[in-house]
Amino acid sequence: MEYISFDKNEIARGRSRVVGINKPKHFLALYNCNIHWIVPKTGTKIKDIPNSTQFLLWQTAEGNYGVALPLICGDLKASVCGCNDGLCVTIKGTMEGEEPDNAELLYIDYGKDPYQLTLNAVKNISERLQSFNLRTEKNIPKFLDYIGWCTWDAFYGAVNEEKVIMGLDSFKKENFPLGYMILDDGSWDAHYEYLNTASVSESKFPDGLHSLIDKAKNEYGLKMFGVWHCFTAYWCGINPNGELAKKYNYVKSYADIRPWIEEDTSQDCYVITPEDIGAFYDELHSYLHAEGADMLKIDGQSSLDLFTDGIVGQGTAMKKYQQAMQETAKKYFASRVIHCMSNSIDVAYNMLTTNCWRNSYDYSPNGGMNMQKEHIYINAMNALWTSTFSYPDWDMFQTHSHGAEIHAAARAISGGPIYVCDYPDKQDFGILNKLVTSDGNILRCSQPALPTADCLFSDCRYEEKLLKIFNANGNIGVLGIFNCNVDNKSICDSCSVSDIYGIDGENFAVYSFKNKTVSVADNNAALEITLNDGDYDVVTCSPVTRGIAPLGLLEKYNSSAAILKAEWCDNHYHAEISDGGVIGFYCETAPKKVLCNNTDANYSYDEECGLLCIKSDKNGLNTIEINI
Repeated sequence: MEYISFDKNEIARGRSRVVGINKPKHFLALYNCNIHWIVPKTGTKIKDIPNSTQFLLWQTAEGNYGVALPLICGDLKASVCGCNDGLCVTIKGTMEGEEPDNAELLYIDYGKDPYQLTLNAVKNISERLQSFNLRTEKNIPKFLDYIGWCTWDAFYGAVNEEKVIMGLDSFKKENFPLGYMILDDGSWDAHYEYLNTASVSESKFPDGLHSLIDKAKNEYGLKMFGVWHCFTAYWCGINPNGELAKKYNYVKSYADIRPWIEEDTSQDCYVITPEDIGAFYDELHSYLHAEGADMLKIDGQSSLDLFTDGIVGQGTAMKKYQQAMQETAKKYFASRVIHCMSNSIDVAYNMLTTNCWRNSYDYSPNGGMNMQKEHIYINAMNALWTSTFSYPDWDMFQTHSHGAEIHAAARAISGGPIYVCDYPDKQDFGILNKLVTSDGNILRCSQPALPTADCLFSDCRYEEKLLKIFNANGNIGVLGIFNCNVDNKSICDSCSVSDIYGIDGENFAVYSFKNKTVSVADNNAALEITLNDGDYDVVTCSPVTRGIAPLGLLEKYNSSAAILKAEWCDNHYHAEISDGGVIGFYCETAPKKVLCNNTDANYSYDEECGLLCIKSDKNGLNTIEINI
């Protein structure tokens, strides 16, 4: 483990000396494709490590792993890139002439286990900086337990009260147990890109938010109501001629906040000073709390760099903004926040209490299937780093647009929030119901999903290789397998129970969600799998104990998340399942007797593969007893 400092001359010119590393056999870099988002890049040559890399993992020819993480220090923010002989650090953030004599801006370490190495690296940095906490040290946001709906891709900026009610109606009439919603951009009292007041638009919400939120909870059964706002008040700050400008000090800048658009969209921006931002957030968040809101989606966070560049120290400004926002979010919303457009270390390493981070650029319902595959791949790879300090949010998706099933399956085992942005009456409730129990609880893995070891340095978009991510529900492993190849090929690959990091056991019942088949395999057996273009599978790997292995609710993507208890009790097998439906077990021999909720069960048994299927119409807890 090594922390590397750089001197005043390097800081002033914005680029460091070359830092040597053990030569990589191959690497994974997570880098900023623009100021807001990170994307993965794999390769074999040091010089190909891209500019603005926020996280770098590599494997040497000897089989060990190295990790390099740029750091924040005072007003400074670093990133890394490759050159012929090693790494260079790009340094920015301080005001000209105010450079410190030296600054610690790079962490490097080596180890034999890439997952433990990554976690240890971020843990060490957390202890060093004292400015953020690990994901496991923070509360789990309550909205992760429920399925949600967001208004963005349904209505975009044209959202209003009537359309929100139309959306809620469309879920209610299908008796779907929607848990929360997020009122996205388009609701605020704004003039073009500038916020006038810390309140919603009277023309769009004539009765204010309180009556809408009250109706959403009392008439439509929502447990939580979320509201979107911009980190900098609005996209270009506050209206200099509006009410907020009379209350708070602000600075003027000129910036292009949408770098993904080809033409220059630069315009005047008016951002509240770091000294006044705490008072603004308290006004905004106390207003939303009083209206009945329970959670926040806070967007455009990395734009702050554009507004402060050359005006105030960027690192200090971001820290003050994050501390102020998180303080009031904790005060009013128990830190239930989704960080968005924020994929940079100056946000990551200031997340002290908040614990959910948008893990990729926006889901695009209008993009083709290759864009959907790319979205899955990017989220999977980014999670290797982001899961250490936050729950990765793979973003909303539509059940009626391209790649709906592959998106749903990926979200089901991602370990993060699951919310859709369907247009009213277009939802595919067949997909939605595979994600939740009858009471609306998400069948969620407790930890974030990560790419398997053999995928860490592969770009499954361009190689003839399947993307594999792993997770677990207790001692039962789960593999998500996706064909993300952009050349529209069928891909044949193999998977193994040993792909699931940290799983224990010798023999496993391996259940394929897509094929509805079960087989038995030992830990290291290679299982061949072929997926057509854009296809997926979710594979449950359950340890076999005395001839039985529980599989859970077979009609759900993440079937084993429904298993609350499963164990041998003297001469019978006892299991508790969180809901009714088709409940599955692997049984080595045909059962002599099966009870469901203390009565003879309605079941079938396939002697050829050992699949026991029990059908129950009872919602809520189901108790199973099996005698063999």
